[in-house]
Amino acid sequence: MASPWDRLKSLTPARIGLGRAGDGLPTAALLDLQMAHAKAGDAVHGVADWEHLSRARAAADDPAGERGAGQGVLSAPVRSRPAGWGRAKPPDCRQNPAISSL
Repeated sequence: MASPWDRLKSLTPARIGLGRAGDGLPTAALLDLQMAHAKAGDAVHGVADWEHLSRARAAADDPAGERGAGQGVLSAPVRSRPAGWGRAKPPDCRQNPAISSL
């Protein structure tokens, strides 16, 4: 017998209708979520292979190789970080009148 969630599951990639195991998720659903979370973290914080990406972009821009080497890629990676990157600080209410008036 089909679950009432089956039709909705086919319409969205969202994690819906996973079931319950006490007050939590079933083990398989929880492990799938944790694996997806770990893969997303690796994708965001991993090191990019800029040379491979540049070659792939060039091949996509000029699949037949008609423009020659170095032609057809209109973008380049930016290798800079804004000042203060990685040093998040809480706002100081005493220095910002808009915040201190709240």
